[in-house]
Amino acid sequence: MSGSSLASRGSKKAVVCWALSGAVAVVGRLFIDSPDEAIFAKAEITYFKGDVVGATSQHNVQGSGTANTLVNVRKSGGFFTKVRLRLFRNGTLVHTKNMGS
Repeated sequence: MSGSSLASRGSKKAVVCWALSGAVAVVGRLFIDSPDEAIFAKAEITYFKGDVVGATSQHNVQGSGTANTLVNVRKSGGFFTKVRLRLFRNGTLVHTKNMGS
């Protein structure tokens, strides 16, 4: 099955890094791996301060074949403790990953 993913080159995973100051960075690549079908892929990233949403970001790519876009986001201005990554394919949620404590 073809679809969409947020990946860093070669490892097929996003990289999430926290600074001692509480800032957080997410780096990866949102890509489509469908040779024939046009797909709209979206990554929603939610940054939490404890159990409270501190910030969000959305990243999109549309097309077929190997269409992709770089995701390189740094959030500061608070002490972020968790990141939730949700991937959508043509508007349907296909994957959720929670990182942090």
